[in-house]
Amino acid sequence: MDDLITVARALDDAAEKLAASAGLLHEAVSDAASFGADAAGHAGELGRTLHAQWISALDARRREVDEARDELTALRAAVVDAAAGYAATDVSVAAGWGNEER
Repeated sequence: MDDLITVARALDDAAEKLAASAGLLHEAVSDAASFGADAAGHAGELGRTLHAQWISALDARRREVDEARDELTALRAAVVDAAAGYAATDVSVAAGWGNEER
């Protein structure tokens, strides 16, 4: 059962690291001018398109990070529930063991 608690803590740590990585993605955002969006003609159009795709890709990665974090959090809850179930079973068996006639 202690192993399950260790796993739950590791899942907590992983979820926290994922949350922190979402913040790092925010740092990768740059303005449209970085892509040449302020240039005239086709070059500017291409820069605006690239910038829009970059922002879209970062948003998609953020959503994926959030989904993975939520899955880890749900898995952690399931592991904690399993540990509680094992603990309850241990208590029940120990109580029953003492009541057996020999």
